[in-house]
This record gives sequence, C-alpha cells and structure tokens, in this order.
Amino acid sequence: MSKGRILITGATGFLGRALVQILLGQHSLHTVGRGDLKIPGTNHTSLNLENRSETLAYLAEIQPTQVYHLSGLSRVSHSIPMADYFTSNYLHTQHLVDGLSYLSGKTKILLASSVHVYGNQSGVVTEESSVHPQSAYAFSKFLSEECLKSFSRLDDKFKAVTVRLSTCFGPGQTSGFVASDLAQKVKEAKLKNLKQITTGPLTSFRQFMDFRDVATAFQMIMETEQATPFEVYNLASPQKTPIQDLLNELLDLANLNVQIESKDAGDNSFRGLDIPSTKFHSQWPAFSFRPFSETLSELWDYNPKTPS
Repeated sequence: MSKGRILITGATGFLGRALVQILLGQHSLHTVGRGDLKIPGTNHTSLNLENRSETLAYLAEIQPTQVYHLSGLSRVSHSIPMADYFTSNYLHTQHLVDGLSYLSGKTKILLASSVHVYGNQSGVVTEESSVHPQSAYAFSKFLSEECLKSFSRLDDKFKAVTVRLSTCFGPGQTSGFVASDLAQKVKEAKLKNLKQITTGPLTSFRQFMDFRDVATAFQMIMETEQATPFEVYNLASPQKTPIQDLLNELLDLANLNVQIESKDAGDNSFRGLDIPSTKFHSQWPAFSFRPFSETLSELWDYNPKTPS
C-alpha cells in the first residue's frame, strides 16, 4: 500500500509515541495530540478532536490517506464518568469519520480498541465472539467500532480496521495501569522500607504486550492491502500472566520481601480473557512479542528523568 499522507491521533500518548518512532521518515507524517510533540520529522498540531469544525478543517487541509486513531481515554476506572469516555473515545471517532467523509481520495483508518468490549467470558474468545461491554470504557470503545463499521459500509473509498488490544505495558507507562501502578507501589515500599503493600485483586490475569510490539503490528496491518471494507483483529500475547505473578516478578526485581494485602475496591471488574490472536497470526505468522520478563525489567529500570 502506498503510504501517502499519514495521520496519527493521540501521538503524544504512550502508544502514540512508539508508533511515531516507527513511522518517522515515512512521507508526510502528521500528528495530533495534547500538548507538544518535540520529535523532528513530524508535523504536529495540538488539535482538539472534540471540536468538530476544527477537526473537519484540519482533515480537509492535510487530506490523509492513512489514519492511526489512538486518541482517547484508555484507563479503565469506575471513577471516570461515562460522559468523559463518550467524549474522548466515541466523539473523537465520529468527528474523524465526519471529516474523512468529505475527502475525495481513498482513506484507511485503524482504531485502537480493546478486548474489554467482550466483557468477562469463559473459553476462547475470537473476533466472531459476541461482545458484552460491561464498563463505560468498554461501551465507548464499542460505539467507536460501530461508528467505523457503519461508515465503511456506506462509502467504498473508506477502509477501516479495528484492533482489539489486550493489555499494553512497557517503560514510560503512566500511572493508572496495572503494571505501572504495581511497579510504583513496590518502588515506594523499597524506598520507604515498608513491611506491607496493599493492592487490588490479584486473581485475574492479562496477556501483556510490549507497547512497541503493538505499534509494529499496527504498521503491518495498515501497510497490507485490505479487500473488505471493515476488519477486526484481536491482538494479545500468547502468555497469560496472573496479576499475582506480575507482582512476584516485581518483588524479585526489587529484592524485596513484604506482606501483601489484596483488596477489591470494585474499580475494574475485568478478569481476563483467553485471546489466541489466531486471525492476526494467520496473516503475519512471523510476528512475535518480546518476552514479558524483558519488558517488565525495562519498566522497572525506567527513569523518567532520562530519555526513553
């Protein structure tokens, strides 16, 4: 596929920055996100995607042929109102679609969605499994997916792909996510010589993916010709890691022995899903994720005061 003019939304975010590094040097790379993106080789704009008229004017100006849509709220918490998820996830998507509908050329868009749209299910979960969004976050992602699906079927110059992601992690991840939060708790316990750490539930599991590998997978999907108007891919590493094992590895990295108190505050009821990513690997069989322990070690050693 001809790369043409590439747009990345959410380019200043955790996953967005990794994707920018991969796509640097591609012809005409445009990025939008909150604040500045001080990376040479990008055409960055601090665009508010919640503003429909500004979004339409921006898209008309740059005329993108590929859009990586990563912007929005990715932290899962019952403390975040549905209105915030609706605005940051669904409205961003709807305004992008509205703007793309006025363009004359062909456009392909990738939406970074989530396996949370499936809710809690037993057994193997594939792209054909039914969706049961059970949180405000999951429902806003489901609405975004439906927005792309509907438009792609109405306009033959528009191709869309949704990638339902398992848990991303890696060095530089902000707080509000299980790996980074537990790493911070363990570091604090070591620094302050604490004897006990209080955590959330430890019985669920995740299929952790290095965020840089996810960005690579995005590029592979976008650079492959897509015959159908709309596609869905699940993306998850093959390793199922219980949260208890994640914590144990962090304690080993810290050489720390403390008591653990696990409490369920009801902030995230997602238990984990068995996602084999068979469809994705059938098209890209050589793709693999780097080992979980390698990425976790990098996350542990990461110093925010030095460049990542």
